Amino acid sequence: MKEYLQVIICSLGVFLCIAFLVVKLDNLKSDLATANQTIAQMRSDNAQMANSVLILSEEVQLRQDITSLIVDAGRSYNIDPKLLAHVIKSESNFRPNPKHAVSHWVGPGGVNIKAWPHLRNNPYSYTGNIYASAEILSYYLDDSDTTLLALTRYKSLSPQGFAIAKSILKDYQP
Repeated sequence: MKEYLQVIICSLGVFLCIAFLVVKLDNLKSDLATANQTIAQMRSDNAQMANSVLILSEEVQLRQDITSLIVDAGRSYNIDPKLLAHVIKSESNFRPNPKHAVSHWVGPGGVNIKAWPHLRNNPYSYTGNIYASAEILSYYLDDSDTTLLALTRYKSLSPQGFAIAKSILKDYQP
């Protein structure tokens, strides 16, 4: 009988060890599933961050490109590039392909192609539009008594155009 009890106690001990190991194995499986979810989330976050970095680097490149274009166009037409930049900002906020309210206004400079059909620069191209904007602004600056009048003529001879021209002039400080 004593041996029988020892076998039962030993079997009970083995059973408890197995039960403990099963519980531990379930906990490890749960921890592994959590770790896999965390890894998947980290991979997703890393992919999103990589995409954000790519978008940011493209935006930085675009801003460098537009800055050099504005400086060159301003110098080509004897306009302060800072003034030209403020005009372009008012038109499109430097977006390369803005949607204008009026269909015959095109590009970052908002060139009115109906009013200016004989421009030296192609207003439909990104680069050409910046140069066309400088060309038009240069014309108005040469033909107007004040910068405010030139900006008003560029923006349109209307109360809204005058208000925008005043805003540009206020932001522009030579």
